[in-house]
Amino acid sequence: MATLDDKVLELEARIERLETTIHQIMSIPQRGDWPEASAPLSQDQLLDLLHAQGFVRDPTIEEQRLADAWEMLSTEEKQAHMHHMQGLTLTPWLSQMLIENRR
Repeated sequence: MATLDDKVLELEARIERLETTIHQIMSIPQRGDWPEASAPLSQDQLLDLLHAQGFVRDPTIEEQRLADAWEMLSTEEKQAHMHHMQGLTLTPWLSQMLIENRR
């Protein structure tokens, strides 16, 4: 009969194998894959690191077109748009929609 310690060791080994498989499937960098941080990274360095690890991507043509259109708006137009968006109400609430979709 296996002792409790043996069972814990077996479970730890199984968890390690599962985590390794999940990391391989999802291409998520393992803990040791990140560079050792000796000093804080600049914003450009951080963006390059996240891009290399697959956490961020370049914008699509459509996303870039929309971003360019936003940048061309005046400050007043941007503020008016943000004010309008903040005043919107989602009916039914998002949480209610999630509950309904789970049924």
